[in-house]
Amino acid sequence: MEILKNSENELVIFSKAELKNSAEYWSEDRIKNAKPKDIVINLPPNFKPSKIDTVGTVTRADVTQYPFKLCGKLFFSDSNGNDYFASAQFCGDNAIILTAAHCVFDYENGNYYENFMFKEAYNNGGGNKHPIRAVCIKTDWRSKHNYGFDYSLMITDSKESQNLSYALKFPTEKIMAIGYPSNYDNAKRMQKVDGTKGYIKNNIVQMLNNPMYKGCSGGAWFDEKNNIVGLNSFSYVGEDNTEYGPYFDDNFESLFQFTKKYIYKECSKWQK
Repeated sequence: MEILKNSENELVIFSKAELKNSAEYWSEDRIKNAKPKDIVINLPPNFKPSKIDTVGTVTRADVTQYPFKLCGKLFFSDSNGNDYFASAQFCGDNAIILTAAHCVFDYENGNYYENFMFKEAYNNGGGNKHPIRAVCIKTDWRSKHNYGFDYSLMITDSKESQNLSYALKFPTEKIMAIGYPSNYDNAKRMQKVDGTKGYIKNNIVQMLNNPMYKGCSGGAWFDEKNNIVGLNSFSYVGEDNTEYGPYFDDNFESLFQFTKKYIYKECSKWQK
């Protein structure tokens, strides 16, 4: 493992041996028994939960269709041998995958997770396997676990033929979220739900009418043009129809450019 960083961003490049171990790690039993990695937070003092009369309607996403076919399920493990899953998708480049930072770096023990594997268009099994060659996070997630920076970019050297564009500064009111929540289809199939933007505060965006639960972390929020504008990050206990995500601004753009500069240009070397 090699670590490169500047004052804002940090990336980890996995060795060939680590890649080989990851490729051999994920048996069908491990995939089947992996647990969702999600963040549910107790309500802060004086916090008033949002009151919503309607509940978002969650339906299966057709993983053969755009944009869902470029999204999928992310698998990873910790140093104690616990296996997890979350949601992810290609973003901004044919070799870059977006997920939540809490599915990449465990701020509780200060370690990166291991054995990453992205299964694009996962649908109760199957899906295209993409090994993860490197991961990149904001230093503010590592040092402060600031949920305004709960996003991570991952690099695969098995490129996809397409990718999903992203848009900064949340240029939309209507949102569609995707993911593999454990409270729908037992996380075996990708789900989608339409919702609306709530407030934006302290670099956090509130999504109303999103009842997806554990396992949806890292799943994209799309605008009406299928641009990625955010992702599922965390929810509060007692707010069953509301999800929160980081605000994509110049800090996200900085991470993306850092990732391309220091990793993507090396992909051709990794493939040799």
